[in-house]
Amino acid sequence: MSSYQDVFKRYEQKYRLSALQHRRLMQALARHMEPDQYGIHTIANIYFDTADYSLIRHSIEKPPYKEKPGAS
Repeated sequence: MSSYQDVFKRYEQKYRLSALQHRRLMQALARHMEPDQYGIHTIANIYFDTADYSLIRHSIEKPPYKEKPGAS
């Protein structure tokens, strides 16, 4: 049986948009979507991991307690 890590692969692509491109994208999305109560917020996350991805592998194992590393 395959593990979750063997089956699930996450990919992200990010694009930098001009103000005009952003307006046009938002207009196009508005025809198909409606913002919910969280639609006015911007999410800005930076994730750091080890060279062998041990933090995400530990997270995927779904331990009963996850410790989030704090700033030193």
